[in-house]
Amino acid sequence: MQLYTLFRLGGTLRIRRPQLRIQPAIMARLVRLSATGTLQTFIGTASWIGLIRVTAEFGAEALAGYVIAIRVILFAILPAWGLSNAAATMVG
Repeated sequence: MQLYTLFRLGGTLRIRRPQLRIQPAIMARLVRLSATGTLQTFIGTASWIGLIRVTAEFGAEALAGYVIAIRVILFAILPAWGLSNAAATMVG
């Protein structure tokens, strides 16, 4: 339906002012839906920052080694995350 609408109008979309109105009910629903995911990301990020802070107490060499190790781990994990997200999308 979206492609039909896009190509029917000659490739241009017309957005009018009434279509841009803020809908508080939808906004509240989106905030409620995203709150747990945002909190989960915040906790994960805060824990990484805490680990870096603890590692920094041991000096620059330890911190550099830690950062390199984390980058290697992330490089190895990223393809697995991509595959797991794709599989989760297909499963539903």
